[in-house]
Amino acid sequence: MVEGLSENNFMTPLKRVGLRYKDIIQKSKLANVDMTTEWSELLNSTLAAVFIEKDLSSYVNGFNTNLLLELAGTSLPGRLASNYGIVTEESTKEECFLIDSDFYAEGFFTYKSARTFLNEANIKSRNYFHWCLTPKLYIALRPTGI
Repeated sequence: MVEGLSENNFMTPLKRVGLRYKDIIQKSKLANVDMTTEWSELLNSTLAAVFIEKDLSSYVNGFNTNLLLELAGTSLPGRLASNYGIVTEESTKEECFLIDSDFYAEGFFTYKSARTFLNEANIKSRNYFHWCLTPKLYIALRPTGI
């Protein structure tokens, strides 16, 4: 905040506030995971549904899904817009998995309520990302405490 200005001095109303993360899971960068590991072993079964059906999974060359959810338990009426699916790493042509998450609220609100929502969205984002992972993938990401 600029010295001498309070949130009441700002005249521009906020119409949208959001927090967006794009996570790319690349098997070659994971610990104890080889390139033959199936996505269905690494991702929540809801995300990896197309890979669970073995008769179908060997024919999948690409896949992208859009998901729009209302957020519960936030101070502003928020939503999660998530796009996820297979992407290709440009230089190596490795098949990777993208989880693109946009946590947002639309309407007219104050800077203070926007900050509160962003803090809540940050927690929701972490929880959503963890939900997307199997325990095997979580361990392979080598999480460390802060």
